[in-house]
Amino acid sequence: MTQTNPTQAAIDLCIALGIPDHHAPTIQAAFAEREARLVGALRNLENANDRACGARPQKVYDAMIAAGMTDALIELDDARREARATLAALKDRTHG
Repeated sequence: MTQTNPTQAAIDLCIALGIPDHHAPTIQAAFAEREARLVGALRNLENANDRACGARPQKVYDAMIAAGMTDALIELDDARREARATLAALKDRTHG
């Protein structure tokens, strides 16, 4: 993921929209709030999955396979993978 300077991105958006760039801090704050909510939602997804699977996710997976829930298991794995990748990319982009 490409590193983004949030201040410059907000200024660029002001320029693109034809509004004075003194509005950039307000736009940047809105971006930061949205990003924080996204990170929180992704962490909640990961935590909920960890609670559902407990300390023995393999037993949960085995039970799902035995019950014929392979599609649900694939969706769960895909969602976890995507959440982790997004969190890693956001952490890398924001250095934290």
